[in-house]
Amino acid sequence: MGKIILNWTYYSDMVECPDYISNNLLEYQFKFDEWVSDRNTQPSYWVKHEIGGITYEGVSFSSDAFTEWLKKNIIQAGEDVFFIKREFTPDYDERQLPHINF
Repeated sequence: MGKIILNWTYYSDMVECPDYISNNLLEYQFKFDEWVSDRNTQPSYWVKHEIGGITYEGVSFSSDAFTEWLKKNIIQAGEDVFFIKREFTPDYDERQLPHINF
């Protein structure tokens, strides 16, 4: 099992996952980005905001969406993905772990 850091907005979460994910994290981020950005299959992640009469649309999610996607679409039976730390500031050693930014 490997540890990864998921950076989102002002927070970082540490997750433990199978080594094949931590060793190829960017590949899984690209796949997740495609999945979560598809408004036809993932409408719950799309949000609209109106500012000054103009409507803006975008994707909004937290690291929970990434871990749930891994559980439902990537990992095999008998494997697991789980949070070790939530909403923390990584120290120097933790910043050396594989990481992605949302």
